[in-house]
Amino acid sequence: MKNPIANPLKPFLLLAAWFLNPVPVSAGNESQAALSGIVTGPDGARIKDAKVILLGRNLTVRTDANGMYAFTDLTASFGRDARLAALSPPRMESGSLRFVVRGGGQRVRVSLFTLSGSLAREVADAGLTDGEYQVEPFTAGMAAGTYLLRVRIGDESHLLALPYWIGGVSVSPERLAKGAFRSSSALSASSASVAPVALRKTAAVSDTLSVVAVGFERGERLIAEPSGTQDFKLNALKYVNVPYKSGVLSATEKAVCILDIHSPKAGTSTGKGWPVVIHFHGGGLTGGDRNEAFTGNNPFGQKFLDAGVMEIAPGYRLIRHGGTWPDYIRDAAQAAIWVRKNIEVYGGDPNSVFISGFSAGAYLTHMLSVDSTWFSEAKFDPRHFAGFISMSGQTRVHDSLQMDLQVADIMKEKPWAVPMGNIRKTVIPWQIFTGSLEGHTVTDNQALYDACIKAGSTDLFYDIIPGLGHEVEDMGNAISPKRDKFLAFINKYKGKGI
Repeated sequence: MKNPIANPLKPFLLLAAWFLNPVPVSAGNESQAALSGIVTGPDGARIKDAKVILLGRNLTVRTDANGMYAFTDLTASFGRDARLAALSPPRMESGSLRFVVRGGGQRVRVSLFTLSGSLAREVADAGLTDGEYQVEPFTAGMAAGTYLLRVRIGDESHLLALPYWIGGVSVSPERLAKGAFRSSSALSASSASVAPVALRKTAAVSDTLSVVAVGFERGERLIAEPSGTQDFKLNALKYVNVPYKSGVLSATEKAVCILDIHSPKAGTSTGKGWPVVIHFHGGGLTGGDRNEAFTGNNPFGQKFLDAGVMEIAPGYRLIRHGGTWPDYIRDAAQAAIWVRKNIEVYGGDPNSVFISGFSAGAYLTHMLSVDSTWFSEAKFDPRHFAGFISMSGQTRVHDSLQMDLQVADIMKEKPWAVPMGNIRKTVIPWQIFTGSLEGHTVTDNQALYDACIKAGSTDLFYDIIPGLGHEVEDMGNAISPKRDKFLAFINKYKGKGI
């Protein structure tokens, strides 16, 4: 459905700069409270320098070297820090707006206006006590369109633009417009008279404790009473932006030579840890998203997690980032080596690490399999890996490579830059996939497979998936034959790394 408010909202989005301004409400003397605790990771280790935010108060502290944090001098009744919706966007739920009044005894006036400024409905005008309230601004028979809901608390005012069409309401944070108005406003009420509707008080006011720690996803917890100790355990089991290179690095390497570690739920691994898939993204060596397995219309990364497989998403230098051959191959090798050496700390099985990739990522996987240069120059034995899995990879033709290497025919001029120019007997299990509709990619991968088999390779498999083109999102389908074979390969060879 087309967004009915895209254009009408533009004037009000200019108010977004005021969105996070707190709205003070007068209150009497309040008793003091404190909140403290410890932040730990999934493994129970204390996390230092984690950012801890008390969202209802807009207060931030950081944990010390022992993972401890503390908020002091908090008012027990929230009176001193009264504000609308605790600095979070009011949320629409089935056509209802919920907001919080903190610092009781305030006169609250809620009105609904049309975009032209005429009064559409007077919702409430009453003195409210502390609490969370809910109002249904729309009623049967109202015309579809965009309305402006104004909530005044004392002398302060908030404005919220709400799209409405018959049968539903839709609102999202990026479409909210909110500002502080005192006495003047272009949205003055007309003389229209609509019977007021009382607000309904909802659940008790709660604070939200939010924790953001380096290497972890954000976690949140509601706190009913802002006092005492609230220990917080981060259990998202996702480590982000982990650098896999050390030493003197260029600005580009620091920015892109990082990886994310996605782990299955705690308790699903064996005693040896989860099998691990390192997935190099596609994009023609000029683009793409390192979290390819978790983005797009049909992400397949979660399917691996559900199957008990850890998913690693590395970045690597691209040609558009100034990378040149063989920067991207060396980055892939370094990422794989880092994972093999460190993944046990994160719950993975170091002897069950598989290198995988799609398209350009499969080209990198091909090169790491057939050309021993990239591991030998790092003095690393590739037999530490359990296997390789390549999907729709280039074997002897690649437009971006030709541009990077400034050649018209790679196989004639610089064959060592592509897999078909590095044929040898492979010693690590290898699964190759293409789709039957991929044209020369099918025959090119067949030629690579045949040549490696002729060179004496074993534990090498090539599957052509019927009816499939150059795509990876099919891995997210419930009945994907490629995913079934992918997981079967992992289950067969997990634990085989030396």
